[in-house]
Amino acid sequence: MRRATGDKGFWLSFLINFAFRYQWGILGLLILVAHFVFPAIPLWVAFIPIAAWVLHAFILTLVLRLISRVPTDIFTQRENKNPYSKKTTDYYDANDIEPKT
Repeated sequence: MRRATGDKGFWLSFLINFAFRYQWGILGLLILVAHFVFPAIPLWVAFIPIAAWVLHAFILTLVLRLISRVPTDIFTQRENKNPYSKKTTDYYDANDIEPKT
């Protein structure tokens, strides 16, 4: 089974985050409609939640991408400290085991 890598799918993740935060877009559309109904509301006010929508999704995707690239030791071979379990040498010859770098 292939392992997931963090180097692909940034824009897909951004679009998913963008879709999950659809409330910002609804707010922007409501303010835009309010601008046409009440001309006293300036047009640039409608672009504030839309810009916040895009920036929030982008920054969150970027932060999650950076967090996923942090090195981890989950795949390093650890010492078996359980005295009742079988050791790795019970399954393989001692010469066949190669240390991971």
